Amino acid sequence: MAFGSGECLPEVLARLLEPDPKVQVTALSELSELVGHQNSVYEATAPVALYVAGILAHPAAMTLRPYRNVPIRATLLNWLISTAYDASDETVDRTKQYFPGFLTPGTIVAAFRDLRPMLYRAVMPFLQDSHEDVREAAVIAALILAEHPALAAT
Repeated sequence: MAFGSGECLPEVLARLLEPDPKVQVTALSELSELVGHQNSVYEATAPVALYVAGILAHPAAMTLRPYRNVPIRATLLNWLISTAYDASDETVDRTKQYFPGFLTPGTIVAAFRDLRPMLYRAVMPFLQDSHEDVREAAVIAALILAEHPALAAT
């Protein structure tokens, strides 16, 4: 976690499913600060990413963001994009030159990268979503997540 012990994370994650879009947007903002601060992958990143991927199909994810007429689902996908990019091949290759043990098996980053096929499968249904912003975010997320060797044949 970027700030604190993570005790507030369950409450922040629960607010992503609130019917009030302002509450959802605030929770997303907090989530970005708590788990995505300074583009780092934290111990909480993997479980939070799995949770976010798991709620993509929840009806609350179709709540429209205030003033933007964009489903919260697009914002959730954008959060996954940002998080996946922080552990992408490009980012890891750049980081490894300064921190050689960065991707050693068992590290937080390696564990998160191992989840890419599961996250990819969660994103796939939204590649043909009826909302353009959701489709676009799903395509970008899928492209980044597809770097995993297990997805090379798909």
